[in-house]
Amino acid sequence: MPSKIHADDFIDKIERMIGSLVKVYLIDGRIIVGKLISLDPDYLNILIEEVGGENVDEKLTLIPGTSIGYIKFIKVKTPIEKKSLEERVLDLLEREPNLSVSEIAKILNIEPSRVRSVIRRLRRKGYIKSGDEKSGSEVKS
Repeated sequence: MPSKIHADDFIDKIERMIGSLVKVYLIDGRIIVGKLISLDPDYLNILIEEVGGENVDEKLTLIPGTSIGYIKFIKVKTPIEKKSLEERVLDLLEREPNLSVSEIAKILNIEPSRVRSVIRRLRRKGYIKSGDEKSGSEVKS
C-alpha cells in the first residue's frame, strides 16, 4: 500500500517540477500543454507558458486549482546542473575559448563577477594557463 505524503511534501515536490513540460487535463475536458511556470501553494493554482495552441498571442495561462483534473509531466526538468560552476565554465571555454566574461555570464545566467572569480580559481588550479589561447586564457571582460 502506498504511503501517504504530507501536503507540504506534495507541494514541495510540485514546486521542484517548475520548469517541466506538462499536460494539464481540466475537469471540463480541455487539455493545456506547456511549461509549468509557477504554483500557488494555498489554492494549487498554476501558471503555464503554453506551447503551440490555437491563439499564439496568449502565452501564459493561469489555471485555477479547482479546474484541474490531473497533470501529466511530459518532460521533467532535470536538476539545474550536476556539474559545478567551474566545470561548466571550463566546458564553455574548451568549446569556445574566445568567449568574453559577459558572454559566459549570459549563457550560464549568472553575474559576471562570479565568472571572473571562477576563472581566477581555474587559473590558480592550472586548468587555464596564461598565454594559452586554447585553454581560455584570452577571456575578455
